[in-house]
Amino acid sequence: MAVHESSPLGRHSSWLGIAILLAVLIAYAPALNCGYIWDDDDYILHNDTLRSLSGLWQIWFELGAVPQYYPLVHTTYWLEFQVWGTHPAGYHLLNVLLHAASAILLWRILTRLEVPGAWLAAAIFALHPVHVESVAWMTERKNTLSGLFYLLAAMSYFRADLRFSPQRGESEDQNSMRWGWYLASWFLYAAALLSKTVTITLPAAILLMIWWKEGSISRKDFVRCLPMLILGLPLAWLTVWMEQHYVGIKHIDLGLEPVDRLLIAGRALCFYVEKIIWPVDLAFIYPRWNIDSTDWGQYLFPLVFSGVLLVLWGQRRTIGRGPLVACLFFAGTVSPALGFVDIYPMRFSFVADHFQYLASIGLITLLACLIRHWIFVPLRGNRSLILLFVLGLLSVLATLTWRQCGIYKDLKTLWGDTLTKNPHSAMVHHNLATTLADNGEYQQAISHFQRTLELDPDDTDSHYNLGVAFSKLEEWEQAVVHLTRTLKMGHLAPAVYRNRGRAYLNLGQLEHALEDYTQLVEVMPVAFNFAERAEVYARMENWTAVVADCDAALNLVPDRASILLQRGVAKLWLGRDAEAQSDFSRCVSLQSGAKDFIAQQTKRILQARVGQRDQDAGPPGD
Repeated sequence: MAVHESSPLGRHSSWLGIAILLAVLIAYAPALNCGYIWDDDDYILHNDTLRSLSGLWQIWFELGAVPQYYPLVHTTYWLEFQVWGTHPAGYHLLNVLLHAASAILLWRILTRLEVPGAWLAAAIFALHPVHVESVAWMTERKNTLSGLFYLLAAMSYFRADLRFSPQRGESEDQNSMRWGWYLASWFLYAAALLSKTVTITLPAAILLMIWWKEGSISRKDFVRCLPMLILGLPLAWLTVWMEQHYVGIKHIDLGLEPVDRLLIAGRALCFYVEKIIWPVDLAFIYPRWNIDSTDWGQYLFPLVFSGVLLVLWGQRRTIGRGPLVACLFFAGTVSPALGFVDIYPMRFSFVADHFQYLASIGLITLLACLIRHWIFVPLRGNRSLILLFVLGLLSVLATLTWRQCGIYKDLKTLWGDTLTKNPHSAMVHHNLATTLADNGEYQQAISHFQRTLELDPDDTDSHYNLGVAFSKLEEWEQAVVHLTRTLKMGHLAPAVYRNRGRAYLNLGQLEHALEDYTQLVEVMPVAFNFAERAEVYARMENWTAVVADCDAALNLVPDRASILLQRGVAKLWLGRDAEAQSDFSRCVSLQSGAKDFIAQQTKRILQARVGQRDQDAGPPGD
């Protein structure tokens, strides 16, 4: 297919697809060395549905089996897991290839639509750093896969509609459709929805393109797009329902009034425009704005964006409909993430780079057209300068993308970079602290947990994690303080009782330790918890209680060497030597290395018993 505008690449358009692919592979090369980050464990690393054929059934037919009902996305994970298991490089490579394919397809679509600067728009889309979050983050396969199907569906529709055919002839009925391509667009649109339902905006985008080309939208155009809308609405409803019942937004009160949502939407639109034009300080989590409907300055954002649309509408006969269509496409495509519907990420930020993955096409295409009009046309006679400008622009974008990929290397790098750009986020401090704690860097973790509580005093998770971190450093008193605070805040998880019980045990406060372990056994009567309470009883020298707890544990796990040893020692103290030796024999048969330890304990206890008997007998008489 020929390129329909003058450009230094116009004569070599057959190579443009290869050039885009190579450029994307080079720019995103650091992503191939990235590991698992936020949510990747739920989607891939610890996703049990990927490990069996029955899991594939669950992905498609069991709601809640995977974090979100995007079955095509999880099917790709399932297929990849069969090939390379949990090695992250393969998942990253597929994301990169999907993005490259979308960029190439975008070029073909814009060329078919006869958009000036189509090749440049596709190249900018391919290399723009705002897309790194969608490509380098494995969880955002949702974007790269749905984006490809979205563009394939659009291309199929435009192939079906003869008005978009570059070879159309006057003798053809321009209102007719190629029905094979038309039906294919339905199936591809369904695939896009099953990858991510924000692609529901495609029918509106198609109608926009028709209006741009024809100047009006007929009733027949609406009817042709109606099946797509009918297909999309129930899946969109399912996504909202899943967000409420499985992701957890139902239990979160964001406290947003309608006017607040309008202010969020206006500011978000302006924010995304800024990041397309000036992609610096891109962050994984952006600061969450304080929305105040009494602050009239905040109304400027929706007013400015609305004003731009009104001006473009008023000038559509002078400058053409293209700029207005580009802005409407951008706003409409990003609309599901503008805050009109509650989604989980709104807890900590109203914007994210991955929200505008597809929407950015509108602004990027407009930007490419403006570059062509303001730079390429005046320099039409100097292709060397044009080529130099293009190479400079794309090199800058590729370099920024390369650098941005680096922050997705691992969780510590990701949260560290995010913290420099969003230093007042309790959530970021907490996640960095959790990562540091997982790496054994408890002292550094403590400082970030403490900072989290300064920003959000009611964060029960940080109090609990602080208690655990202090326990790891054997600062037992501080551990008790934060674990007690956790319980007072209503976080009554068994792990809190277990950790505070251990802290009390190490402080020698045996009665308090016993209270916590008793509570633990009541809420979670498993063998391990009975054995831990038996240890408290042993410190209190209540050997009868030790035997009782060991009996309870062994009823649940009959052949646990450590518990048999624990019970044998208690029986030996109670003088039930034969029973103790029976437990010791079973213990040795399960763990031969315990033999020497049992001999030492037996000798010590027997000597202690003799000493105790001598003490009880008193001094010898005359």
